[in-house]
This record gives sequence, structure tokens and C-alpha cells, in this order.
Amino acid sequence: MISPEALRKYPFFGFLSDEDFSKVATFTEEIVWEEGEALFNIHDKADQLYLLESGDVDLHYKVVDDLVSDKSKEFFVGSINPGELIGVSALLEPFEYTASAVAAEQSKGFAVDGKKLMSLAKDDPKLGFAMMTQVAKFTFERLGRVRVELAAARN
Repeated sequence: MISPEALRKYPFFGFLSDEDFSKVATFTEEIVWEEGEALFNIHDKADQLYLLESGDVDLHYKVVDDLVSDKSKEFFVGSINPGELIGVSALLEPFEYTASAVAAEQSKGFAVDGKKLMSLAKDDPKLGFAMMTQVAKFTFERLGRVRVELAAARN
């Protein structure tokens, strides 16, 4: 459990009431990742939403050749900066991470239990709508950043 105040600095959670901040804080834990440590890997079960407090986390996408299973290539798709979310897949079916996240340096953050957060959303449709609006906004912002990375790589 963390202090509800620690969550207030993340714009993603701007829709929460004081009571909801307290609830979410009860199923959120502080976590530290060492340089090179994976937060999660592509296709892992997505059960945690992460909030980066300090440090740097890199996202990688791995492509596997369907015809030759031992042939694959990994691509860097972006960095996560302090104040940003990692692992929004914990809030979207099929609840599977779509990239790998690795600490580029020692980093600190928070792990929010995705199932418990989704349970709050199901119990309170207004909260659920607000949360899914934030998820959509986050997803389109991340997609935009990946498009910029792809365009830069082509030039």
C-alpha cells in the first residue's frame, strides 16, 4: 500500500475522487527495478499497471517469423519517462502485454493491481467510463509517439 498522495501526481488518475484515490492506494505497491531488469515481456499475462516515478524504461517489440520460429527481431519502440504509465494492457482484454519493458537504468515506480482497478471500474460505471477515456487517450498518445519513431527510422 502507498499513500494516496503518491497517485495524485499522475494525470491518468485525475478522474478519481478522494475516496477512490484511497481505494486504489490500498492495492498499489512501490517497486524498484535494477538496470536491465524486465518489468514484463511481450505476451506475458498483463496483471499490473505500472507508474514510473523515476528512472527510464525502454519498450521493445519482438517480431517472430511464423515460418521459422527461431527467427525473430526485436525493435526499440520508445522510452517511458517519469510520470508516465507502463502496461495499460492490464486494463484491456485480452490482458496481455503487447511489448516488453526493460529498465534502462535503476528505476522506481508503482505497481497497481489491474484486476482490482478493473473491479472498481465495473462497480462504478461513471468511474469506469472516465478510466476507459483515459486509457483511450493514453493509447492514442503512445501510438502517435511510435509513429514518430517509425518515421524517423525511415529517414
